[in-house]
Amino acid sequence: MKKHWSTEVFVFTLMGLIPVVLFSSWVTTVLWTWFMLPFGAPRLTLAWAVGLGCLVSHFLPKPKIDDSELTIEKSLALFIQHVLCAVLLLGLGWIAHLCM
Repeated sequence: MKKHWSTEVFVFTLMGLIPVVLFSSWVTTVLWTWFMLPFGAPRLTLAWAVGLGCLVSHFLPKPKIDDSELTIEKSLALFIQHVLCAVLLLGLGWIAHLCM
């Protein structure tokens, strides 16, 4: 029998999703500005970056997560993983941008 998320986990996940998506979208706009504007691409706003991120993530394979046992700790770990990945991409992009 599949368990349902608790209200606390649902609210925590929903509240954490907004800043993570905004931060990831901001990283996308910065990388776009550094690497796509020199080729004449139009400027990417934060709203467009959110939409682009949603579109791309829709077509990517989804990781298998046993959500019957999703806890606040597991949700927090997923958020941290996503933010660290974005920070790593931003750092690597910054280094590459310095070399241009």
